[in-house]
Amino acid sequence: MDRLLRGGWGTASFLFGAILLCLFLPAIIPGKVLFSNDGPLGELMAACHAMPGRFSGCWSDLNSVGLDTGPAAPGLTFVLQWLLGPVYFSKFYAFTSLLLLGLGSWCFFRELGLSMLACVAGGMAMMLNSSCFSVACWGVAAHDFALAMTFLAMAALARVKPGQTLLRLALAGFAVGEAVVEAADVGAILSLVVVLFMVFQTLHQQGDRVKNVVVGLGRLGVVTALAFFLAAQSVQGLIQFSIHNVQGTAQDSQTKADRWHWATQWSLPKAEVLGLFVPGLFGYRMDTPNGGNYWGNMGRDAAWDTFLENGSQGPPPLGFIRYTGGGNYVGALTLLVGLWAVGALLVRKNPVFDRRLRGWVIFYSGLATVSLMLALGHYAPFYHLFYQLPYVSTIRNPTKFLYVFDVAMGVLFALGLDAMDRRYLSSKELAVAAGGKGTPGWLARAARLERHGVLVCVALALTSIFAWMAYASHRSDLVEYLQSVRLISLADLDADFSIRAAGWGAVFLTGAACLIILLKTGAFSGKRRSLGALVILLFLLVDLGRANLPWIVPVDYKEKYSTNPVLDYLRQQPQDQRVVLVPMRLPPPLNLIRNLYKVEWLQHQFPYYNIQAFDMVSIPRLPEDLAAYQKRYDPTQTTNSLTPILRAWQLTNTRYMLGPSELETVWEDNSNLFEHPLKPLIQFDIVPKANAPYQTHDPADFTVSLSSNGLFSLFEMGNILPRACVYAHWDNDTQDKSVLDKLFNPTFNPETEMIVDEAAPDCPSNNATNPVEAAEIQQYSPKDVVLRAKAGTTSILMLNDRYDPAWKVWVDGQAAHLLRCNFLMQGVQIPPGLHKVEFKFLPPPGLRNISLAGVFTALTCLVGLLLMVILSPQTRPQPEIAPAPDTLPELVSLREQPPQNQKQKSNQNPRPRQARRNGKESKG
Repeated sequence: MDRLLRGGWGTASFLFGAILLCLFLPAIIPGKVLFSNDGPLGELMAACHAMPGRFSGCWSDLNSVGLDTGPAAPGLTFVLQWLLGPVYFSKFYAFTSLLLLGLGSWCFFRELGLSMLACVAGGMAMMLNSSCFSVACWGVAAHDFALAMTFLAMAALARVKPGQTLLRLALAGFAVGEAVVEAADVGAILSLVVVLFMVFQTLHQQGDRVKNVVVGLGRLGVVTALAFFLAAQSVQGLIQFSIHNVQGTAQDSQTKADRWHWATQWSLPKAEVLGLFVPGLFGYRMDTPNGGNYWGNMGRDAAWDTFLENGSQGPPPLGFIRYTGGGNYVGALTLLVGLWAVGALLVRKNPVFDRRLRGWVIFYSGLATVSLMLALGHYAPFYHLFYQLPYVSTIRNPTKFLYVFDVAMGVLFALGLDAMDRRYLSSKELAVAAGGKGTPGWLARAARLERHGVLVCVALALTSIFAWMAYASHRSDLVEYLQSVRLISLADLDADFSIRAAGWGAVFLTGAACLIILLKTGAFSGKRRSLGALVILLFLLVDLGRANLPWIVPVDYKEKYSTNPVLDYLRQQPQDQRVVLVPMRLPPPLNLIRNLYKVEWLQHQFPYYNIQAFDMVSIPRLPEDLAAYQKRYDPTQTTNSLTPILRAWQLTNTRYMLGPSELETVWEDNSNLFEHPLKPLIQFDIVPKANAPYQTHDPADFTVSLSSNGLFSLFEMGNILPRACVYAHWDNDTQDKSVLDKLFNPTFNPETEMIVDEAAPDCPSNNATNPVEAAEIQQYSPKDVVLRAKAGTTSILMLNDRYDPAWKVWVDGQAAHLLRCNFLMQGVQIPPGLHKVEFKFLPPPGLRNISLAGVFTALTCLVGLLLMVILSPQTRPQPEIAPAPDTLPELVSLREQPPQNQKQKSNQNPRPRQARRNGKESKG
């Protein structure tokens, strides 16, 4: 243990890597990958996300009619994806991000001059923090990379050695830039932490105040400029894809008010603040088995609040009643030691912290308080004030501020543990006192605040136990509440799981309180310091490791992505048509297809096999053109739920529909639907897989079985436009509203006419009855489509993919002008004859080259600093442990005790061994 606490980067890397390897082993073994909601293996395998082509731009062709999702930034996430490939990336993405987070926080604590026990334990606490751990397992490990970069930026700024000032400022700036590259708005929030760190560091610094402010502003300017240097491409993309031409991003008061519920849907409910201290109190994931599914209010759509308040009358809303994929547990010992560090600020006589560390305790305690208040979102008034700032309305999810809270709590824990190490563990005098008189003797001799600290620990432990007993005694009330929020079938399981979680929370909180009491009374002082350090690290590992296990969900990817007859049919020529699910409410027996389609097929199997769907998986920031188009056919926004959406399917080459087999009868009985006859292609049932658990409800456990009398069918709809078609007649109209009115007017015939939405040559023919001619797709990839088109007269070739200025077109090798057709689609004018037409997605490089230059500059600076550290002598101060006096009220930090006074005090009160040794020498 002593060797571990004296180790450096290598030792910390080995320890943290070994811990993570043990935790993630079930997802690393052959045939397995880690479940990922936001970056599943199927999505990584999609052709549109193939690397390294994604660095030059990404056109997502799998949902709706296509979307520019921006190029891959030169950050850690995409570089790892390129180097490891989809399968190994799915295995090691979370592992790598958490390892870097642990090492980054360890580095920061080391630069603060904390003891190695505080550095190792602090790094472990951050690495295993449930918020950081769960988000990595959810598929958003980029947020952990951003957290790691934030710690590394603060480490570079914490202590500047002569000759390293510019290098450290450069590395801090590049680390902040990388955080923005990785995590967009989360990175921007974390960059504010670094800014506040620098501001406080400047104001807290001793010396000439004016000079300090001027120097501090210069340092801040250098860091900001270099951060933008590296993150230029990401900042441009953030503006382009999250603000510019995105629905609801206007900054007028009415738009911001309308966007309030969207922006604050994922707020932290006040009651769920308890989840910071008790893991699993409100469940884990939405599908955690044995009662562990989440049952809180996070992610609830505002319509559900109204619905539940009105006694659940009428049809339930379509939005989420709850949704989460992350936890918030910080750890019992992390919490208590952090609170002890804040409480230690009350000690005025013989303070625990010196002036420098005392300032950091004040800074991070304030940061934790403010960030937690903002994370409450619409459940408290604080976020309303923040929301008034420019473009804050474009940020979704106030719980992102919990990352700032986690950073603050991790630092407070490390600062507190460092003080405990120096004050208790390293005190030989305290060890002698504890060995001679025990805890009763310590209580009699301890300072008042020390005794109060013990009493607070005892009170917290007892409170947690009594709270658990009271909670368990109201089980019936909990079950009744769970049933009222639409968890009828799971209410009993969820209640039992929550009560057990509260019990385990009380156990670990009591254990943490007892451990702190033992540290205070000298049970692990002196020679027993190594044992105490081991107990602390093991307690952290057991507590946080146990709490995080439910987030680790290994997946047999070969089984998950196994095909079935429906997928086999749809994957044959996926570029020729799109598929959709029938947009109707279905009774429970038939609703199984909706769960299977929405979860497994649309998010996993369809991307894996490059099957294109008209339904959108998740586009929280919808472009204005798609939003306007969707408003015209969305069943929730139209009086007629079939006619407009049928027109949308016709215009977008949506040829296949999945639904119940009885839909064919309904279709035939409705004369309004004769225009689009249904033809059943495949009839099937949805059955559990061979190895599925008994009575499972997980869509991943179901597959397709062909049956002539199956409940479900894959239908082909008639009168659907080809993917690419040639029109001899068109109209010109540059008014978006007018174009949409014409397209969704029943008198408009898309099979004979189309609309060019910009100034284009007038149609040479007045004959509007010529039917559309299909063009042949000779070569297809998401960013390159080659067509063979034949025109009898001057015509327009329309490709039913979304128009975007980044697309370019060539006719017979000659560049041509890209047209915007039918409001959403792209096209080009062609002369009579047979032609080869190529559409290519070629987005401009923008600021990509600047960011690449920033990356290479950052690597050069990092290598330079490493060489400087290796070649120069080690000058990092190693503070000595001052001998403690006999009475605990006089225990002080070495940082507040002048060396001369320490020497005088040591001479006046020599330790027994030193006195005997001096006596022997005088006799000799």
